[in-house]
Amino acid sequence: MPTPRNRQRINRSSSAPMPPASSSSRQTPTRNEGNSLNSPGGDNSISTPSNASNNDLPMQMTPPGRSMNHSSFRNSTQIDPLATPSYLLRPDASVSPGTYATPPPSLRYLEDLKNNSFHTNSTKDSTRLLPFGSPFYSSNRDSIGNLFSNYHVEPKMEDRMRYWRNSALQSHMFDSAAFWGNKLTSMSGTEDDIYWLAQTYFMMGQFARAHRLLWNLIESSVACRILAAECCIKLEKYQEVFDILCEEHPQGLEGAVHNPDGHIKMESYMCYLRGVAYAQQANLDYAKKNYKQSLVLDVRCFEAFNALIANHMMTNKEEWDFINSLDFDSQCGKEDGKFIKLNYLSMLKKHEHIKEIEEAREQLQTTYSLANNADVMLSRAEQLYAQCQFKDCLEMTTKILDMDTHNQACLPIHIVCLHELREKNKLFLLSHELVEHYPDAAVTWFGVGCYYYLISQNDEARRYFSKATNMDSRCGAAWVGFGHSFAVESEHDQAITAYSTAARLFQGSHLPSLFIGMQHLLANNFVAAEEYLFTSVQICGGDPLALNELGVLCYHKNQLNEAISYFEQALELVEATKSRAHVWETTWMNLGHAYRKMAKLDMAESYFQKVSAMSPPNASALSAIGYIYHIKENYPQAAIYYHEALGIRPSDPITQDLLGKCLESMVKTRSSSLDQQENIGVLRF
Repeated sequence: MPTPRNRQRINRSSSAPMPPASSSSRQTPTRNEGNSLNSPGGDNSISTPSNASNNDLPMQMTPPGRSMNHSSFRNSTQIDPLATPSYLLRPDASVSPGTYATPPPSLRYLEDLKNNSFHTNSTKDSTRLLPFGSPFYSSNRDSIGNLFSNYHVEPKMEDRMRYWRNSALQSHMFDSAAFWGNKLTSMSGTEDDIYWLAQTYFMMGQFARAHRLLWNLIESSVACRILAAECCIKLEKYQEVFDILCEEHPQGLEGAVHNPDGHIKMESYMCYLRGVAYAQQANLDYAKKNYKQSLVLDVRCFEAFNALIANHMMTNKEEWDFINSLDFDSQCGKEDGKFIKLNYLSMLKKHEHIKEIEEAREQLQTTYSLANNADVMLSRAEQLYAQCQFKDCLEMTTKILDMDTHNQACLPIHIVCLHELREKNKLFLLSHELVEHYPDAAVTWFGVGCYYYLISQNDEARRYFSKATNMDSRCGAAWVGFGHSFAVESEHDQAITAYSTAARLFQGSHLPSLFIGMQHLLANNFVAAEEYLFTSVQICGGDPLALNELGVLCYHKNQLNEAISYFEQALELVEATKSRAHVWETTWMNLGHAYRKMAKLDMAESYFQKVSAMSPPNASALSAIGYIYHIKENYPQAAIYYHEALGIRPSDPITQDLLGKCLESMVKTRSSSLDQQENIGVLRF
């Protein structure tokens, strides 16, 4: 979650955070001197009753991964991989063996058809339904005439219409697909045709129409039930989702569904849809529970994993423990399980377990040839961002966007880096481009808000951050940017309100709590500041900024030893994570001031000198060195450093006052020295 962040300094009584240099839904901070912006992206072995009459079973398309001959359709008990399991039915419901929706056919459908795998034992009454496949699984572009020219079975009108419908869907000709699908549904009335017509309506955005078409079928088919639930989510009928899917997944079924054909389990996707409905109702605990349940049932349900990670629903430790608790090998096999786990590890937060994440990313790049994959490159960009290497991060995100224009996962961090590096023109052009192509996306208006925040038009920034949150209430970067627009104007109460909303929505992110603590610290409310800062450290102990703020708090409470300890821990993390040292010069300055206040002037001077040696020179560091010499009564040397500091920042009132006092002390010292010399020359009798 790209979010604004402001690093505090203890050598000045700054009343508000300085405007950050960056702002940015997989949640990324931005930093700047003083204060900165860190923002702100199968077969389930379920069969129909054995006493079902063969005549009661409608013709079905070939289930995934199987090829069935004609006799198997007519002379054996049918197994429906999508029939609703009895444990998912309500007490008054029953499984109807005569109605179900089949999944898309196997990839080998047309190949088997051309090889005459689908044969018939009778030429007299062989009017069976040929297993027309979903167009999305077929690369064959033959015409309907060529397709059947080699077979002695003449396709029925319904069969040819199914081919027209599927061909239209493959070509995104949704009106044609709906037209022929509607006629086919009236002629055949089979659940397969009703399901695909509803699927067509769903693709056309006609969710209410699809939902009404499926309403009488949800008790008898998992596929229809899932599609109906998706329609309810689109229509914002979240309580109806629970009526269709039940409010909880039945207990004791984890891993109980056999999955021989390798399909992603529908039970897993049902858990995900329940999680979406709970999340939209702001019931985040139940949403997280269902997302995790979805992955327990099937680790390949990326939607559930992405919802957990992008929405920061788990802390660093929770993410790591949960991923390691999933049984990838038993679900997918050793090779596939390893590949899936490596991908998931590369997407975790980059504040802890950095070495393990780097190793996972390296294996993906070398073993699986994913060095140029956008997601793997984005993982590297997120690590660079966490290390405050904004220039390198921007180069990486630029490469990603060149390969995958307007990659939605990459855009927030790219926008934040442009803000951090103060690339006003590039950010302006990108914002206009996003408004033109994605006017309904929250990230678009987040980018516009960041531009206005960068040029210090905070009212306009708030307007667009607010628009982003109205489009997507879970756009964390926009909530944090909204809070920063108040914080930069010292509107602490409004800023805390915005940060509190972000903290409630993103319970696994430490940044909202950190920013709330910083606002309380600026308002000299040390008790509340300590509570929120400690909460931030508990959520993520690997962010040096949180430790820096705790050090500032201890400094103000005159707990200098504790302050020095926190500053040193922060700098150790900076070194361990290979962050840009220049970005953390504020922490070096804070450490120097803590030693100065303890009267350890030589130690303090060494840290100030380290900061002044960085490029470009730091006016605050030069002023602090001058003050050290001022205390030591080395007035000429102090005056030199004061003048150097004023040469960089001429309007600094504190340095001007110190220079004035230093010059006065020099005059007094010179006068006293001259008086002593005159007294020495007087003869006394």
